[in-house]
Amino acid sequence: MARILIIGGSGFIGRHIAAALLRAGHRVETPARGELDLIKMSENAISNRLSGAEVVGNCAGLVRGTAMEAVHAHGTEKLL
Repeated sequence: MARILIIGGSGFIGRHIAAALLRAGHRVETPARGELDLIKMSENAISNRLSGAEVVGNCAGLVRGTAMEAVHAHGTEKLL
């Protein structure tokens, strides 16, 4: 089975995806925001943190607040 890292894996959507992947037998990692922060971390630091993952899912998101654009747009750009 695959080693899967889900950014936002403890959030509203990510926790359901993580649970389904675990039930299917995958190794799932759901780092906390303090361990993997798409806004505060550099692209190099993000890349290092993703090292070893076979699949990366981005479920990070906000539904309100001033950081929405930072998370949904800038954070995703850094991830890619």
